[in-house]
Amino acid sequence: KLAETGQPKSRFQWVDPSYQGQGTMNHSLTPSQLQKSPLFNHMQDAIATLLINKPADPSSMLELVSKQLLKGTQPLKETKKGPKTLQQKDLPRYTKPAPKEGEEEEEEKGNMPDLMAVMDQLVWVGVALSESETYRVMVSMRKLLDSKPLLNVRLWGKIIGLSVDYYITEGEIDPEAAQEEEDPSPEGEEEEEKKTVYEDLNTYKAKPPPKVQAEGRGVGTNKYVYYVTTTDEINSWTELPDVQPEWILAARKVKKFFTGRLDATVHSHPPFPGTEKEYLRATIARITHCTVVCPKDVFRLTDPPEEDDTSEEGGQKKKKPYKVEAYEDVPEVNADHEPPDPEDEEAYKELKMWAEGYQEDALLQHVNWVHLMPEILKEQGRASLFKPPEDDAEVEDGEEPPPPPPIEKINPRLSDLSHDRKLKFTNHSKQHYPPWSVRKVFGQNTSDTRIYALHSHVWKGAVTSALCVDGTPGAVYWNFYLGNGIKSEPAATVFSPPLPPSLQAEFQGTAPNVLQVDATPDDEQEFAKPPTPVPVDDGDGDDDDDEQ
Repeated sequence: KLAETGQPKSRFQWVDPSYQGQGTMNHSLTPSQLQKSPLFNHMQDAIATLLINKPADPSSMLELVSKQLLKGTQPLKETKKGPKTLQQKDLPRYTKPAPKEGEEEEEEKGNMPDLMAVMDQLVWVGVALSESETYRVMVSMRKLLDSKPLLNVRLWGKIIGLSVDYYITEGEIDPEAAQEEEDPSPEGEEEEEKKTVYEDLNTYKAKPPPKVQAEGRGVGTNKYVYYVTTTDEINSWTELPDVQPEWILAARKVKKFFTGRLDATVHSHPPFPGTEKEYLRATIARITHCTVVCPKDVFRLTDPPEEDDTSEEGGQKKKKPYKVEAYEDVPEVNADHEPPDPEDEEAYKELKMWAEGYQEDALLQHVNWVHLMPEILKEQGRASLFKPPEDDAEVEDGEEPPPPPPIEKINPRLSDLSHDRKLKFTNHSKQHYPPWSVRKVFGQNTSDTRIYALHSHVWKGAVTSALCVDGTPGAVYWNFYLGNGIKSEPAATVFSPPLPPSLQAEFQGTAPNVLQVDATPDDEQEFAKPPTPVPVDDGDGDDDDDEQ
C-alpha cells in the first residue's frame, strides 16, 4: 500500500481506533509520534516481559505474551525465572534411551554430573564450552566412566595447546574395583648404582639428603586420578601418572606453553625431569590445590581441632596465630551435615548463613569462600609433611645429630580467601592486588535465585560459579579451568619492561637566542689569512745551466 500511494517508506501507516466514521483514516507518524502511540507502549511491555522471564524460545512466545497482556492476565505464569533449567522436552538430550523389551537395563558404574546443566550455569560466569563441544565431551566422559573403575568423574577443565587442546577429567578411584583389575607382579631386586672412583673419594662419609617420597593414591596431591584427551581424538583417554614431588618443584621454575602432545620434550632451564605428560600432571596439581574453592560451611572438618584456652598474665587470652605447622596427616572434610534445628540457638547461629542459602549477598565477601584442597608445601612439593626415617649411625660414632629443619607454616585446612597472599606488581596502580575477584552475575528483587562468579588472578581462567536459592541450604557450585596453564607471577619473577625515561627539560637561557648569518665572499676575504709570499729567483741557476 505504501508503494501504491507513493508515500515515503520512512513513515508508518496506522489506523486511528478513535475514528468512528465509515472506513478508515490513514495517518503518517514520525518516530517521535510513534513512541507515544498505544501500540509502542504495548510492544515495549511485551519485550520487557520476555527479557525478565528469559524463555527458551522468545520469538515464539511473543504472540502469547501479547495476548496475555491484552487480557490482563499474568504473562508467562508457568515459565521458570532465572537460569535455564532442565525441561521435559530436553530429557532425551541428557538421559539414555529406555531399554527395549527383553533387554536388561545396564547399571551405571559411577556418578557424573549433568555436563550440559553445568555449562548452562558457567555461561553466566563467561567461561564455558559451546553446546556442541559440551555434548561431545559428555558422551566421551560417559564412555570413560563405563570403562574405568571410577566412583565419580567431573570435567576438570580445558588447557589450550599450540597444536591441539587438552580436555582433562578428574575422577575418584573405586578401591574395590581397582584391586580386582590389578594383577600382582613379583617385585624385582633393586640394582645398586655403580659409582666411579672419583665419586667414591668425594662422597666418603657424605650422605645425600633424603629423597622426598610421593604421596600414595587417594592422599594429598594424589587424592584424585586424572585422564586427558585431545580435541582431535576426543574418545581416546590417557591416564596421567601420580604426581611426584620433584615434578611440582621443577614445574614452579618452568614457564612453557603446552604443545598438545604428551610425549613432547620439555625444553627448559632448569631442565624438567620428564616429558609433557609429567609437566601437565604437575601443572594440574598446582592449579587444583590453588583454585578449587567452595562456599563456607559446605564442607566441615571431620575432627575439628580443640580450642586452646591458654591465657597470658592478667587473664587476657593470647591471640592465636592463623598459620599452622604443616600437617603430617591432612585433616579430612565431609559435607554430610544436616540443617540445624532453629530452636538450638548456638548450633543454628554457627550454620545460619549456610542453612538460609547465603542471603544478603554473603558470597560477595572473600571471607565466605574457603579452599577445599590443602596447600602444597614450598620445600617438599607435597600436601602432607614428609619426615625421613631416623638414622642412628651418627649417634653411635659419638657425633651429635644435626638439628631438624624448621617445619613450614601454612594456612589451615579450609582457610578462607581473605588470607591469601596479595599480588604485587611494580608497574600497577595498586601496590597490593587481590588474588580473587567476585561479583554477582544474576539476581533480581523478584527472584529468589542468585548466581555468583569467582575469578582467580593467580591462574587466569580458573573460575567458580555458585547458585544460591533463598531458604535452600548450601549452594550448587562448580569449579572449572579454561586457560593455557601459565601462572601470573608478581613482577619480581616475571620480566616487566622498564618505563620510558622522563622528558628532558627545555633550555632555560637568559639572553635571547640569536641565529648565525652565513658569511659572504667579501667577509671571507676580510677574515682570511694573508697569502704566503712566493720566493724570488736571483738568476744564478740559469747562468750555470747555460754554461753547461
